[in-house]
Amino acid sequence: MNRTKKRSKSLLLPKINFLFLFILIPFVHNSQIANYVRNGGFEDRYGCTLPNELNQAKGWNLIGSDTTKFGGFLYSITCYSNVPLSGSGFQYPRNGDSFYRLQAYCTNPCQVEDSRLYPKNRLKANLIAGKTYCVKMYVNLQNTSPYAIKDLAIYFGNNTIDSINYANSPLTYITPQVTNTASIMFSDSLNWVLFNGTYTANGTEKYLVIGDFMPDASQTKTLVLPSSIEDWAEYMIDDVSCIDINLAAFAGPDIWCIPGNSVYIGAQAMLELMRLVYGINIQI
Repeated sequence: MNRTKKRSKSLLLPKINFLFLFILIPFVHNSQIANYVRNGGFEDRYGCTLPNELNQAKGWNLIGSDTTKFGGFLYSITCYSNVPLSGSGFQYPRNGDSFYRLQAYCTNPCQVEDSRLYPKNRLKANLIAGKTYCVKMYVNLQNTSPYAIKDLAIYFGNNTIDSINYANSPLTYITPQVTNTASIMFSDSLNWVLFNGTYTANGTEKYLVIGDFMPDASQTKTLVLPSSIEDWAEYMIDDVSCIDINLAAFAGPDIWCIPGNSVYIGAQAMLELMRLVYGINIQI
């Protein structure tokens, strides 16, 4: 009698597990990417080798095919030991141990062909047509920057980005979709300041690009170091994100569009159960 009960239990367990998996499949199939930006906090790197430039951060690179051009520095507590104190001032990351330094605008001492940087991120997947996304990043003015500017922006591009060969001069022919509509002058060199906006996708978006797309003559800027005779602005960038405003979750839509690392309110819990019960590790 005891053997029969034990055998019945052993036969029942696979059936329960199969049913459990069957229930989970729709959640996995319909699960969504939370943050479409790869490595939005610049934490994941190919290595700690020098020079500590942008292409060391996974998912990031400059627009253009000329890999010899300066890409802007990565800062890291654990990798490069240039945080919080560096030659550019004193600053901790907003989250984690890393951030990126962007040369946004420069006329003196820069030449036109070396006056801007345009970091691009290969999104985890193309954005979905018709969906509206909350787009965020946090910026901090470099301590030695003579000027602060207003015209930081984010552009979402398709395959045409791949055809741009050189992009260290102003890309004034590109119209960014997410701009500083609040007209904030990003002059805070102490605190991380939120840049955010929304964007409705057409479904072809492959890249996110950060930069200043305004012509030199049209810059909205303010002098923050009166003793300086130079004309440039550089920013620390951290926690870049692009999140579906209506991200489905058991707790309701993610209306706050949490920036930084990928955040899963509901679907990820199901995937974690699959990992624990079946040993299946699925990345979304």
